[in-house]
Amino acid sequence: MTIHNLFYKPVLAIFVFSGLLYSCKTTRPVQYLTGPIDTAAISRISLPEPRIQKGDLIGITVYSDNPEATAIFNQQMNTAMASDAVSGSGSGAPAMPGYLVDTRGNIRFQVLGELHIEGLTKAELESLLKEKLAGVYLSNPYFNIRFLNYKFTILGEVAKQGVYNIPGENINILEAIG
Repeated sequence: MTIHNLFYKPVLAIFVFSGLLYSCKTTRPVQYLTGPIDTAAISRISLPEPRIQKGDLIGITVYSDNPEATAIFNQQMNTAMASDAVSGSGSGAPAMPGYLVDTRGNIRFQVLGELHIEGLTKAELESLLKEKLAGVYLSNPYFNIRFLNYKFTILGEVAKQGVYNIPGENINILEAIG
C-alpha cells in the first residue's frame, strides 16, 4: 500500500462523517401570528376606495319612499345577457345580476339610458344617481351599490391554485388562503 491510499480513506471518512453530522439538524416549528398584534397600527391604514373600471360588474339596488316606483329601476339581469336569453342566442347559462361596465365605461340604466360611470367611486355613483332620479322619478331615493366581481388569485405551492371570487368587498389573507 502506498501512503496515498492510507491517507485517502481516513480523510474521506472524516469528511463524510462531518458532513452527515452537520447536515442533521432538527427543524424548528414555524410560528405564525405570535405575539401581540398592534391593532392601533392596523386601524391607521387607509385603503383607497375602489373606482369603477371597464369590465366591472356593478350591483345597484334602488330604494325610495314609493316601492312601486322603484321597481322599474331594480334590474335583476344584465341587459346584454337578458336580450340573448330572450332571442334564444344565449348559451343557456343563467344571466348574472348587475350592470356590466362596457369598453367605453358606460352602463345602460333603466329609464335614464346610458350613464358614464368609469372612474367613479360608489359614493360618487350614488350622488350621480340621486341627482338624476330625485324629484323627477323618485322621492327620497337611496341606493345599495356593490362590486359583484371582486377577485383574487392564488399561485404557488398550495392545494388549489386559481382565481376566486370574493363574496363581499373585503377579505384578509387568512380568509383568502383558508
